[in-house]
Amino acid sequence: MNRRSIYLSLLAATLMAGIASCAAASSLDDLDAARTYRSARISSYDVTGGNNDGGQSNPVKAGEIRTIARIDGPGKIVHIWFTLFAGQDMDLLRDTILRMYWDGERTPSVEVPIGEFFGLGHGKYYTFDSFPIEIGNNKGLNCFFPMPFKKSAKVTVENLGKGPITDLYYFIDYQIVDKPKPDTRYFHAQYRQAKPILTRDNYTILDAAGKGHYVGCFLYERSNEGNWWGEGDDMIYIDGSTKPTLHGTGVEDYFCHSWGFAKDTYALRFGAPLTGPWQVGGENSVYRFHIEDPIAFRKSIRFTMEHANAGTNDRADDWSSVAYWYQTEPHAPFPKLPSPEQRRSTAERLALFLKQNRLGEYRSLLSDMMTHSTSGHVRDTAALKLVDSYKSTENADKAVEALLLWAGPFPYGPVRDAIVKGVKDAGGDPDLVPLPEAFPVENSDGRIINTLMGGKVCQRTSRSLGSPYMYFRVIDKALRNGDRTVVMQVEYYDDGKAGDVFRVEYDSAYGDDVWAKYVPVAYFAKTGEKGWHTTTFTLERARFAQRENAGGDFRIFAGVDKDEYIRNIRISAR
Repeated sequence: MNRRSIYLSLLAATLMAGIASCAAASSLDDLDAARTYRSARISSYDVTGGNNDGGQSNPVKAGEIRTIARIDGPGKIVHIWFTLFAGQDMDLLRDTILRMYWDGERTPSVEVPIGEFFGLGHGKYYTFDSFPIEIGNNKGLNCFFPMPFKKSAKVTVENLGKGPITDLYYFIDYQIVDKPKPDTRYFHAQYRQAKPILTRDNYTILDAAGKGHYVGCFLYERSNEGNWWGEGDDMIYIDGSTKPTLHGTGVEDYFCHSWGFAKDTYALRFGAPLTGPWQVGGENSVYRFHIEDPIAFRKSIRFTMEHANAGTNDRADDWSSVAYWYQTEPHAPFPKLPSPEQRRSTAERLALFLKQNRLGEYRSLLSDMMTHSTSGHVRDTAALKLVDSYKSTENADKAVEALLLWAGPFPYGPVRDAIVKGVKDAGGDPDLVPLPEAFPVENSDGRIINTLMGGKVCQRTSRSLGSPYMYFRVIDKALRNGDRTVVMQVEYYDDGKAGDVFRVEYDSAYGDDVWAKYVPVAYFAKTGEKGWHTTTFTLERARFAQRENAGGDFRIFAGVDKDEYIRNIRISAR
C-alpha cells in the first residue's frame, strides 16, 4: 500500500470515528442531567403473581374493543411494546386495530391496524431498526414516538378477526409531569389505502388541517403487474397551496434511495425492509422519518405521491400507507377505516370471493378493474378472468358483454380479430363487434372509459376525472393526410334532457406551426329524445396535423356539465 492510500485510509477511519463520536454525543451528552418527571408503566403482567402475563385467561374476543390503558395527565407516553399470538386462522397484524385518544377526545388521533402502525405491511413479520419504530426478533413491536397529553390518554385495541387474540402482551411506558407544555402538539397516525389504484389522481398519504408538523410515513405496495412501480414524484402541499410546496423526483428518491430500492435494507431515518421482485405479486414496505427535518404547517398539509410517471395511471397496484404527524387539536376527520376484507390485497379478495362462491362480488371487482384501469396488463387479466367466470356458468350473453366492454366499441386490427374469436368461443354473434374507422387514443384530458348505456357497449368521457374529451385517430391514412372535406357520422346517446350539446374539434394542419390548433365544428344540440341516435359532422378541408395528444386527429368535447357516450364513428370524404 502506498503512502497516499495509507493516508486516505487513516483519514476515512478518523472521519468515521468522528461521526460515531458525534452521534454518541448527541444522544448521551445530557444523560446525566436531572429529570423532573416521574416514570410509570402500564403493562399486561399477571397481577396475581402467576405467569399469565399475556392475559391468556382473558383473551380478546372477536369483535371486542379492549381499553388497555387509561392515564391521567399531564404526561407523555415514551415507549410502547406489543407482541401478540392467536390461532392459525387469525391475521393479527391486519385485523387488530390500535387506537389512541388524547384529553378525552371522542374520535381517535391514532387509528391504524397494528401491523401497519409498527411498519409490518402485508400481514408479514420481518425485522428492522429505525429511530422511532423497531421490530425485535421479528415479533417484538416497539414504538418510541413521544406522545404528550394534558389531561388524559386512552389506548385501545380492537379484534376484528374471526377468533380470539389468545395472548396480548404490552408495555406502555410514560412520564408524569407537573404541568404540560403550553403549546402541546399531539401525536397522530392515520391509515389510508387504494386497493387497487384506479384513478389518475395522486395517491394521498396525509391530508390534515390544523397547526403542526409531519414526521414520516410507511408506504406498502403490492404489484398487480411487473416492472418498476415507483416512478411517481412526491408532492407536498402546505397551507392550502395549489402547487406543491415540496416537489420530489420519484418514490425511491423521497424514501432516500436511488435507482430503485436496495433489497431488504433499513436505517435510522429511512429504509426498505421488505422488497419484492418486480413482478406480479411483489410486495414492498418502505419508510422515511423526518427526525431532524419535520415538515411544518400552519393551516394544513396534503402529502401525495404519483403512482406512475407524469401522473398517468398506467398501473393499478395495491397501495396502503401510515402517516405520522403532530398537531394542535382538533384534528380533521379521518377517512373511514376499510373493513378487514377490503384491506386485503386485490388478489386475496378475488381468491376469497371464488372460494366462497361470491361470484357477484368477484365479477364486480374484475369489472371495475377492467373498465377503469388504463393498465393494459391489469385490464387484460381482469377481462379474461371475467369472461372465464361467465363461461364457467354458461352465461354466454354476459361473457360476450364482458369481451365487448374490454375491447370497447372501437377495436381494430389484431385486437378486433381476437375479440371476434372470443365472441364466437363464448357463443355470441361476431357481428356485434363493429368495424371502426377511428380508434381512441389516451391523453391527460381525454380519459375514455368503457361502459354500458342504453343496452349497448360504448365509451364515455370522464368529467369527474377532469377529462371532458375523447381523442381519436383516423385509421385511413388517405383521409388523414388529404386536404378534403371529411364527413363523420357519430352514434351518440341522448339522455332526453333539454339543452344537452357536444361538439367535434379537429387538429388542423393549418393551425400554428408550434402548437396545433383544434378547429371547432359548431356545437351539436341533441334532439332530447332519449336513446341512441346518429348525427353527421362536416369537417371542411380537414388536413390533420397529428402534432398533439398522442397523434389524435380529432376530439369530441362533452357538454358543459355532462359526460358523452359514443357508440360508433364512421368516416368518409368527398
